[in-house]
Amino acid sequence: MKLVFKISVSVLIVLTLVLIYSYFHVKSSWKSFTSERTILDLSETIKKEKPLPVYFYELYSVDNSISLNNNHKKYLLKNLFELNKSFESQFSTPPSQNVAKYVGVRIRENRDRKKQRRDYLFYEFSLTWKLEGLTNQYECLNWLARNYEFVYDNKGVEDASLYFYQKTLEELDTLEMASMVIMMRNPSLFNPVRRDELVKTESLKLIDKLERIKEQ
Repeated sequence: MKLVFKISVSVLIVLTLVLIYSYFHVKSSWKSFTSERTILDLSETIKKEKPLPVYFYELYSVDNSISLNNNHKKYLLKNLFELNKSFESQFSTPPSQNVAKYVGVRIRENRDRKKQRRDYLFYEFSLTWKLEGLTNQYECLNWLARNYEFVYDNKGVEDASLYFYQKTLEELDTLEMASMVIMMRNPSLFNPVRRDELVKTESLKLIDKLERIKEQ
């Protein structure tokens, strides 16, 4: 029994050390791809981005399962324990992770290729982790929405708003504002020029969902 106990304790200690090492390794794996200075500059750019209208935040939060109030760790844990539930019941990817996914390739530097191959699978999550320590989800959404690539070479919600509705983002009515959020799901699929009825239908559903939540 004593031998079994000693072996069990040893195995537990080894597993604990492996988990601790893995935690810190994943968390810092962004260092294999880019520099601290680059990420600090990126975070400052994100923080300086112009805020979006309040109604845009409300619509986006409803359409993306309260992702503005959760970080990527909660997102992963929540979805891990809800694999048997419907997609709509799960958290959506937080803006911070979408930013990391978007800029990850763009800020990658020519560093140690061996380490990059080793840490490739962790890069996006590690970069997200780092960004969340320097910015918040609203700031990440500001940057993401204003740099999002819509169809017809429109970059950002301001350009898209002017192209589709000939209005600034602040001038949009509720239906038009909702359509901007809907377009960010998939700008090719939810294209007001080619699929106007689909965009309107989904926008009305989103507005109705938000109103029902506010009435609760």
